[in-house]
Amino acid sequence: MGRFGGHRSIAALTSVLLIAALSLVAAPRAAAEACDARNNLQTGWASNFWNGTEPRSYEGVSAVILDRGGYVLCSTDTNGGWNFSTTWTMIVSNNLNGYAQSGTMYRFGYGTCVKRWAEQNSGSSWADYYISGCSNVGESHKYWQSPYYTGSAWTMRSNIDTTLIHQSTFDPFAVWTRPFYVQYSAETYHSESHIPGTSTAKQDFSSMLIQDFYNNGWYGSCSNVYLGSYNGNPSRWGVDAPACNHVRMWTAR
Repeated sequence: MGRFGGHRSIAALTSVLLIAALSLVAAPRAAAEACDARNNLQTGWASNFWNGTEPRSYEGVSAVILDRGGYVLCSTDTNGGWNFSTTWTMIVSNNLNGYAQSGTMYRFGYGTCVKRWAEQNSGSSWADYYISGCSNVGESHKYWQSPYYTGSAWTMRSNIDTTLIHQSTFDPFAVWTRPFYVQYSAETYHSESHIPGTSTAKQDFSSMLIQDFYNNGWYGSCSNVYLGSYNGNPSRWGVDAPACNHVRMWTAR
């Protein structure tokens, strides 16, 4: 029985995921460029970019990310806290202030190691968390967020495969605003930096799942979540969706 077992579950709709935007492909750019003003740019697929009623209410999100490499950063910002390239799955508060995400993270100063990483934000404070080892080109891992009841309080867990990266010290149902959104995305802070993936080897999200708030069950993304695409750097990045449970992002070379 779900957390709110007395409530009526939301029935799944039968329509398929609607692809809300076409792929945008940029002309090739130099590999290492000077950094522009900080922008915090993202591209991907998100339920908050769908202009309509969602088939379910979400509390968790999951996808298998195939790491294609290509984490090239602009050259003049040496602050790894700002100059980064990352891909992730995310569960996010309806007001967009609080969230939990996990995925791959490369920051300036990391050398050749792309970290397996999570970040959580209660809505008033945030922090990054890492596990040992590096994400290598060609590796696939399941990155997922899911609530967990400790016996006395609800928390949010960020995971890779069967490994916990971090468990929140806050109750997401108390400090975030429902209904939550889900996102499958890539991000950099500077427009000159590359998100991972190229036009011939795209960063790949597959086996996409959502977790239902009312019964705690996991469901495939097809027919169970409606996503819209967004692209904060369309002159440089691309995003597409080969299937309703399979999306991709890349930097066009």
